[in-house]
Amino acid sequence: MKKTAKPILSFSETRSCSDILLTDGFCGFKTDAAELLASLLRDMAADMKSASVALTVSADQENTYETCFADAAGKLCSMRYSVVKEKDDLRAWVIVNKKGRVVGGFDAEEQFDFKQILKIARKASCAVCVPVEFPGGITGSLIALRKDGDRRFIKSDERKLAAIAERMNSLLLTTLLLNKYQTRTGQLESFMRVSALINSSLELDVILDSVLRIATHLVGAEASSIMLVNEESKDVFFKTTIGSKAKKLKRFKLELGKGIAGWVALNGLPALVPDVRKDPRYSAHIAKKINFVTRNILCVPMKVKNHIIGSIEVINKIGGRGACFDNEDLYMLSAIASQAAIAIENSHLYNQAITDELTGLYTFRYFQTSFQRAFRRAGRRESSISLLILDLDNFKAFNDNYGHEMGNHLLRAIAEPLRDCVRDSDVVARYGGEEFVIILPDVDKKSAVEIAERIKAEIGTMKILDVKLGKLGVTCSIGVASYPEDATDEEALFFNADKALYKAKSDGKNRVRAYK
Repeated sequence: MKKTAKPILSFSETRSCSDILLTDGFCGFKTDAAELLASLLRDMAADMKSASVALTVSADQENTYETCFADAAGKLCSMRYSVVKEKDDLRAWVIVNKKGRVVGGFDAEEQFDFKQILKIARKASCAVCVPVEFPGGITGSLIALRKDGDRRFIKSDERKLAAIAERMNSLLLTTLLLNKYQTRTGQLESFMRVSALINSSLELDVILDSVLRIATHLVGAEASSIMLVNEESKDVFFKTTIGSKAKKLKRFKLELGKGIAGWVALNGLPALVPDVRKDPRYSAHIAKKINFVTRNILCVPMKVKNHIIGSIEVINKIGGRGACFDNEDLYMLSAIASQAAIAIENSHLYNQAITDELTGLYTFRYFQTSFQRAFRRAGRRESSISLLILDLDNFKAFNDNYGHEMGNHLLRAIAEPLRDCVRDSDVVARYGGEEFVIILPDVDKKSAVEIAERIKAEIGTMKILDVKLGKLGVTCSIGVASYPEDATDEEALFFNADKALYKAKSDGKNRVRAYK
């Protein structure tokens, strides 16, 4: 039987999978792209413990798709196929519905026809498939296949493949752009700086500001902004802005679907607008309010796992009245947006990992890491560090009398005075239950006791309101210990602060005790 697959080393008029990704803006390095795709697909197959992984994209004809996969020799192959009904093909179904699907066994699955899939891996018996979306509105899917005798795919494999797909998208775009701009040293260095920033330990605001400045310079724009979607209020707000009117923009918001940025945030597609006067999506009300003249706009979406989280918008191409953004600018900005989205997602996941869900304070695990780091820093600098351990008095009785929901309400309310009484550089964490810990770097014992007294007073006067029960309050006890006078290591400092808390409790509660 004649094979239908052929290596993608040259291109005919038929648009192959790589061709679709490349000729719409990525030109001049097709062989490099083929090698990159083949390498990525081989690595993904190994990660997924699969016989093969294939990338499929919508072709230029209706109900027609192009699939790329690495053959046994490691070369990238392409197959074009058509479907009568998209719901009958697993990959087409995933692309159209934009959601993943696990097929535990081909024999038991009645919805899909697997004849085309079996051309990729002849003995395949199960599959997991997830959607992929590239800049320019190019949609596709990533499918992993296993053979008889291999472990069947489960739901967790779908999540794993989705994460791999996102990294593939970012890596592919980054590598293609580095190849494309390799003769333009300044731009290459700038783009490498973006990648370095994304993987740095800097605060998110610092990363986004730096990334936006690099993007603005690369595409040559007068002004720019990173806008994020507020899911609750259904609008987009300015997170980071650059330009002569940057500060004035921060107070404005855009309704989803309104204006260019609102349209991009709603539809998840880029917008290349050479003349805003001719584009009905453009809304001039913000520009008029800040007295800014807008000529042209380029705006691209930021996505995480196909979920739109915001956009990057650049305004007014530098170079005179006739200058406009082009496809090179579109793909450059799209790649940067992909990197920025990763930074935002990493920050979100990190904040979730270190934040107590109920109170919004830091978790005890984060406290442990921060405490070790702060204690060692104090040792190197020969400076002070103090630790407070706080426990709400009679909290069990409060829960028994008023219910756990009121108890949770109280714990959430306690977080505010705890934050208000300390500095931004201090660490306030929930130890567990009704106990809290506070790290006070560069604070001696006398000052720490004063802070503890202030916290105790604030909590003692705080009341939460219940419609039926009226105003309810609680008191607290706090133990204080400090380095270097109370301990020589972090374990001893924590133990002695806990002993001081026990002393405060045994002395009658609602008081502060320092370790002696």
